[in-house]
Amino acid sequence: MNVKTTLGPMGKSNLRFVVAIMAALAAISVFAWWTAKRADLQMRSDLLQQANLVAPAVDTEYVATLSGTDADLAAPGFMRLRDRLARARKVNPKCRFLYLLGQKRDGTVFFSLDTEPADSEDYSPPGQAFPEASELLLSVFVSGLAVVEGPISDRWGDWVSALVPLRHPDTGMVVAVLGMDVDANAWGWDVAGRCALPVGLASFVLFLGIFIVVLNRNFSIIRAQEQSIKESEKDRRRIIENSTNLFYSHTPDHVLTYLSPQVEMLLGYTQEEALVRWTELATDNPVNERGREITRHAIDTGKAQLPHELELRHKNGKSVWMEVREGPVVEDGKTIAIVGALTDISARKIAQEALASSLEEKEMLLRELQHRVKNSLAIITAITQLEANNSGDPAVCKALQSLGGRIRTLSELYTLLYKSEQIRDISLERYFELICEFVMEAHTVRDGSIALKRRIIPIVVDAKHASTLGLILNELLTNALKHAFPGGRPGTITVSLTNEGDETVLEVENDGERLPEGFELERTRGLGLELAKILAIQLGGSLTYRSGERTVFTARVRSLEI
Repeated sequence: MNVKTTLGPMGKSNLRFVVAIMAALAAISVFAWWTAKRADLQMRSDLLQQANLVAPAVDTEYVATLSGTDADLAAPGFMRLRDRLARARKVNPKCRFLYLLGQKRDGTVFFSLDTEPADSEDYSPPGQAFPEASELLLSVFVSGLAVVEGPISDRWGDWVSALVPLRHPDTGMVVAVLGMDVDANAWGWDVAGRCALPVGLASFVLFLGIFIVVLNRNFSIIRAQEQSIKESEKDRRRIIENSTNLFYSHTPDHVLTYLSPQVEMLLGYTQEEALVRWTELATDNPVNERGREITRHAIDTGKAQLPHELELRHKNGKSVWMEVREGPVVEDGKTIAIVGALTDISARKIAQEALASSLEEKEMLLRELQHRVKNSLAIITAITQLEANNSGDPAVCKALQSLGGRIRTLSELYTLLYKSEQIRDISLERYFELICEFVMEAHTVRDGSIALKRRIIPIVVDAKHASTLGLILNELLTNALKHAFPGGRPGTITVSLTNEGDETVLEVENDGERLPEGFELERTRGLGLELAKILAIQLGGSLTYRSGERTVFTARVRSLEI
């Protein structure tokens, strides 16, 4: 069979177009791969250079004297070297781990020094074995050549690592290897970020060319179709008359001048019987008055209007719902007729009514569910408080009271949802006021010794985000009441909620006791602040603080306003 004959001119054109698209996609894929490879190599070179800049800070003669045991922690200069490397790590925000590795005579690789804090779960003490050492890492001890490996996995995660050998100045032997780790996932995003602009520009240019070709091709098709339409007027009329839609025209006085044969099937009238004012075929439903206004506006302005609905009366008296799509025929600036099409939507209206009924039922069920959740949380709160009161252990009592406060924060949210006309959205202004009231009450602040000020702008968010922000407020306000005013010291706490650009900002400020010397949010052991920090991160933000005459904790998250 002859392929050219089988496809025909249009088929060959379509085939060429498909081939062009596939070739364009292949070219973009190859370019993206090449760009990503190049970006990855450049980033590896940069990472190795950064590690080489850190290496001179290590006294290799001193490292050679270390035993690779816990005794090194007491060795003179060990902590000084560790602090120096820790500072070097902070210079590069993308560096997650910075450490020194040693190798025993039996080939075992171990940690000689780790810059992680000693209380970190990721900390590796001197002498801890590193059995995940790769062949490439082992080769650095032998060859003395710096390398970058990865992504590679170990017990801490997936990493891209720069490995730089540290040689003894006298013997030239490799006494340790400096390791610098970057999170492999972040590495991949950085590679993608570097590729996005060039690949995007190349894709834009390429597809712009294809778009122009397609546009020209479409113009040719449209011209051919216009010619075909002119040559097939009889066929078009046959299509119109056999459509499921009812086509019509009427004068500016609403007198019907044409109705397609579908009028008998849809309304029961013959074409001759229905040539009356169309308003005589309409019911007294108020929706028809709106239809008359739309038609009058089309006649007065000479502009097509949006589709609308009419309720017409069948010859047998039954109601028939129609969707109307019509437009004016204008000559010399004056509307001489209205033409349009009617589509029977009676079945759709019945389905819409059933759907509305179902939706109302579901909303009632959701409100009932919210009411039950509210009651359940209230019971849990009461039980928690009862257990706290009956506990003889102050620590257990304190923990149960904190838990009860968090549960009540969620309970107040469901109380507001149940009372509100909205079933999914919540006003943070009222929600935060309730949280402030019960937290102050829970800490028995009734004598006015601690004043609470609120600067909360009206913000409406969905219930999920409201609960998270409410828990953050609960933790920050509870933390201030517990620690800022010891021994009944008076003072003021200010809670503020604002929108700043594309961020929602929650601040809890107090003029009580300053934070203890050396306080660091990253190392705090307090569950409340740790929970607030985690919740802020979940909302795409962060928790920070500043301390001075006043202590301020600030949670910045992406804008949540609906």
